[in-house]
Amino acid sequence: MEKERKGNIVPNPMKRLNKEVEKRINWLINWSNSPLSEVTSTLFVEKLVINLELHTCSCSLWDLSGVP
Repeated sequence: MEKERKGNIVPNPMKRLNKEVEKRINWLINWSNSPLSEVTSTLFVEKLVINLELHTCSCSLWDLSGVP
């Protein structure tokens, strides 16, 4: 497991960042040459489309939280 990040970020956002980094191991990214990429969960049969240009995801969580 990776070390937790430390730095000049207040505690709650830092906890959220560390939690998201830990969860990332369960996702595979299929990059493309366009702003759209497909993200697949290794735990669930779930595929999402992310748009890196518009900062959106087909799950809408990026829109709600501001965190990819």
